[in-house]
Amino acid sequence: MPERYLKSTLLLGMFALVIGVYWPTLAADFLHWDDDINVFDNPNVQGLTMANLKWMFSDFEQAIRYKAFAWLGWALVHELFGLNPFGYHLANIFLHTINTWLVFFLCLRLIPDDDAKKATTAAAVAALLFALHPLRVEPVAWVTGLPYHIALMFVLGSLIFYLKTDPNRSGFQQRNYWLSVAMYLLAVMTYPTVLGFCAALIALDFFPLKRFEKTWWNRQIWKEKLPFVALAGLLIAGTVYGRFFSAGTWFEAADTAEFTLAERAMQSFYVWAYYVWKPLWPTGLCPVYPTLLQFSPADPIFVVSAIGVLGLSVFLWRKRERWPWALALWVAHLGLLVPMLGLTERPHYPHDRYSIMNGVLWSFLFFGLWLKLRKPQVIAIGLVVVAVGAFLSNRQARIWKNDITFFTYLSKHSGTPRLVASAHMKLGNAYGDNGEDMFALEHYELAWKAAPQYPYFHLPYNHGTALLRLGRSSAAAEMFERALRIDEMHLGTLNNLGICRQQLRQHDEAIALFRSAVNLSPDNPDSLYNLGAALMETDNRQEALPILLRSLRSNPLSPATHRKLIDLYTLEGKPQLAEQHAQAVLQIEAARDAALNQTTGN
Repeated sequence: MPERYLKSTLLLGMFALVIGVYWPTLAADFLHWDDDINVFDNPNVQGLTMANLKWMFSDFEQAIRYKAFAWLGWALVHELFGLNPFGYHLANIFLHTINTWLVFFLCLRLIPDDDAKKATTAAAVAALLFALHPLRVEPVAWVTGLPYHIALMFVLGSLIFYLKTDPNRSGFQQRNYWLSVAMYLLAVMTYPTVLGFCAALIALDFFPLKRFEKTWWNRQIWKEKLPFVALAGLLIAGTVYGRFFSAGTWFEAADTAEFTLAERAMQSFYVWAYYVWKPLWPTGLCPVYPTLLQFSPADPIFVVSAIGVLGLSVFLWRKRERWPWALALWVAHLGLLVPMLGLTERPHYPHDRYSIMNGVLWSFLFFGLWLKLRKPQVIAIGLVVVAVGAFLSNRQARIWKNDITFFTYLSKHSGTPRLVASAHMKLGNAYGDNGEDMFALEHYELAWKAAPQYPYFHLPYNHGTALLRLGRSSAAAEMFERALRIDEMHLGTLNNLGICRQQLRQHDEAIALFRSAVNLSPDNPDSLYNLGAALMETDNRQEALPILLRSLRSNPLSPATHRKLIDLYTLEGKPQLAEQHAQAVLQIEAARDAALNQTTGN
C-alpha cells in the first residue's frame, strides 16, 4: 500500500477507535464537579460578547489561574451547541483525536525520513497507546477536561515546529522556531499545566537532536530557551497572583507552617514516582485519590519514592552516553510534571488528568523500543496493550454519565470518611434535583454516618433543604442550626431557618431571622418577601407594606409578592390597588405560558 494511503487509513482508524472507546461520553450529562463553576453556571462563557471576551482574557479569580483560551474554547462550543452537554463531550473527543494524530506525526518527526516510511504502523500503535490509556478517561469524559486537550494540542504543535528547525543554525533566524514560540504562547494562555515545557525542549536537544554532544554550555542552545522561559515566567506570575491575591472562593495557598518544606519535597518525589507506576498499573481509578490529604514525610511510600526518583536520576545520568534516550525521557518526565507537584497546595490530589502531557512520553518510549528491535512482536504486544486499555477506558468512561453514576462510584472508591461523606452529599443533591427527596435523605444520612463532624455547612444546609421540601420543619430547623454554627452569615440558611420557624408558628424567631437576612443583603427579594409575609402573619401590615414593595422593586416579576400585596390591600380596603396587582399576576403568568409554549414548540 502506498505510504500516503497507509497514513490516511491509519488516521481514520485512530479516529474510529477513539470515537468507539469514548462513545458513552457523548450521552453523558454535565456534572456538579466543576462543570457548574466553569460552564453551565458561568454566564461569562455563554456567548461571545465583548463583555465576556474581556472577562476571559483578564480573569484570575474564577479558577485562581489564567486560562483565557480555555474559557474561549467553552464559549465557542456554546456558540454551536448552547448548553447541550453533547457538544462539550464531542469537543473533548474531537480534540483528543487531534492530539492522537499529532502524537503520531511527532513520532515520525523524531526519526529520519527514510526510517519514517518503515515506521508508520509503529507510530500509529504508539499514538493509540496514548489515546486509549485509562488515565485519559478523566479529561475526555469530563466537560471540565477541555483545557487539558487545548493546552496539549498547542504544546504538541510547538514541538513539531521546534523539530522542524535546523539544529545547526540559530533558532532566532528561523521561522519554525518562532512558530514554536507562538504555539507555546497559546498553550500558556490556555492552562498552567504547560509550565514545565522547557524541560521537554532541553531533553530534545540532548536526544535525538544531539545538540549537547560537544558541550553542555552551548550558549546558543540556552539563549534559544529564553523566550520559552519568559513565557513560563509570565505564567508563573499569573498563577501566583491568582493563588495569593484572588478574591474568589478557592482555598488560599498553604504557608510553610501548615505545609513544611520537607512535606513539599516528599510530596514532589511521590508525584514524580506515582506517574511512573500508575500508567503501568492503571487500576482502581478514581476522580480523587486521598494519599496526599494528610501524610508524614517519613511514611514508607514517600521514602521509597524519594529513593527511587533520586536513584534513577543518578543512574540515568551515569548511563547518558549509552542510553541517551532514557535520560531525555526522564528529564522530560520530571519537568513536565512540575506544575502538577502541588507545591503551594494542601491538600493536593494526583489526578488522572495530570498525566495527559507526560503520557505522550510512554508513546515515545514504545516507538523507540520498536526502532531498536524492529520486530513484529513489538507491534503485536503494543496492540494487545491497546486492546486492554480500550476495554478499561470504555468501562471507566461509563461512570461519568451523570451525577448519580459519578458520585455513586466516588462514594465507593474515594477511601476517606470526608470524601465518602462529600460523595453521598452530592448524591443527595442529585436525587433532590430529580425530585426524589426520600433518596436524597438516605444519602444525606449516609454522609453523616461517614463523617459525623462534617466541617462544611453544605451538608447540613442541603439536608435541611430536603427536609423542608418534605414538610419536616422541626428536623429541617435542626440542620439549619448546624449550618449556621459553621457559617452564621449564610443568607440561604437564615431564610430557610426562618421559614421553618414560621411553619412551626414561632413567629418572633422567624421575623428575627428574616431581619438578619435583610440586614445581610438589603436588596435580596426573597429575604424581603419572607420578612414581609411573616410580618403580615403577625398582623403587622403597616411595617409589612414597605418591605413587600421593596421586594417587588428588586423582583418585579414575582407572582408571590404580587399576591401577598393583593391580600394586604384587600385587608386594608384598597380594592383598586389590589386589582392592579391582580392584573400584574395575570400578565406575568401569560408571559410565562407563552414562553413555555414557544419552547415546547421548538
